[in-house]
Amino acid sequence: MLDAKIIQEVERLPLKERLTLLEILARSVQREISAQTGKRKESSLGRVLGALRSEHKLPPSDEEMKEDYINYLIKKYS
Repeated sequence: MLDAKIIQEVERLPLKERLTLLEILARSVQREISAQTGKRKESSLGRVLGALRSEHKLPPSDEEMKEDYINYLIKKYS
């Protein structure tokens, strides 16, 4: 249980300091939850690479890219 004295002190803090305290508490809780679940936050690079993955193992050839683009233009302008 929180001590009433601590709560009163926090309520007296200026808004900016209370927001900073809130951010610190949120980060602390997030770290603790991550530690308990064993999950690590995925890096931005990992998300970008995941978005670039396709079901094909190799990227399409230049000829395949040209064909796809031509098919796209045909659909767009027909």
